Amino acid sequence: MKNLLTVEVEEYFHDEGFAECDDRRDWERRESRVRRQTERLLALLDDGRARATFFVLGWTAERDPALVREIAARGHEVASHGMSHGMVDVSNERSFRRDVRRSKTLLEEILGAEVTGYRAPGFSINQRTPWAHRVLAEEGFLYSSSVCPARIEGDAEFAAPTKPWKTDCGDGLRVMEFPPLTRRLAGQNVPVAGGSYLRLLPVPIVSGAIDAMNANDAPAVISLRPWEIDPSQAGMPGTTISRWRHCAGVREFGRKLEVLLAHHEFGTIGEFAGLTPQHAAA
Repeated sequence: MKNLLTVEVEEYFHDEGFAECDDRRDWERRESRVRRQTERLLALLDDGRARATFFVLGWTAERDPALVREIAARGHEVASHGMSHGMVDVSNERSFRRDVRRSKTLLEEILGAEVTGYRAPGFSINQRTPWAHRVLAEEGFLYSSSVCPARIEGDAEFAAPTKPWKTDCGDGLRVMEFPPLTRRLAGQNVPVAGGSYLRLLPVPIVSGAIDAMNANDAPAVISLRPWEIDPSQAGMPGTTISRWRHCAGVREFGRKLEVLLAHHEFGTIGEFAGLTPQHAAA
């Protein structure tokens, strides 16, 4: 079965682990490394004959629209990661709508193609955002990958399946939700699909979780960020634990990704959902 590889195209300093110690106005003064990191990742995907859905942050797209076009030209899918990397569950419906509308318009102007996918920063659509999927549907998004089952398990008002599912937004509106891969351990859904979990867990555990999801007749959704294959990335101020979470496993992650690409087949969410290939229009 073809699994779903997703990439959040953002700078190393957009990592939410640094949010409490980061002044958003400092972003312009920091060294940009996302282009070289993304180009290296694109080369790895070419070598592994894999395609991915790239959730591009609007802040990044504004500053390097050519990178967005290059992603599409290389046969990958471009989707939205919002504009400013703000967490949805500390936002409100009006500001969320404004953010996703602006990011969608920006990416479509850059590509000359429709953008129909969205991922919330930090997988922050949850029980505190009952309006989020409806807003996405009303703004023209067909799918989302924004709900982490491990974070809202047991919430009766916002049950989160571990397989792709359709949200009922009312008035006939629906959005397909693609949750990140989790593995059931000790009665809990443990995230194994991205972040420090993916970087630190041994390949056999991650690969086993992918196989288990495939045996359940569903694709595994894997998530990563370009800076995670860059051991030489610039440092960031922050607490000891935030710096550790950011850097843990980065040195070995490029090789781990190569092994996963060699053992599993990966494609885009749009391909799985039967959408028209985006690069043809770009």
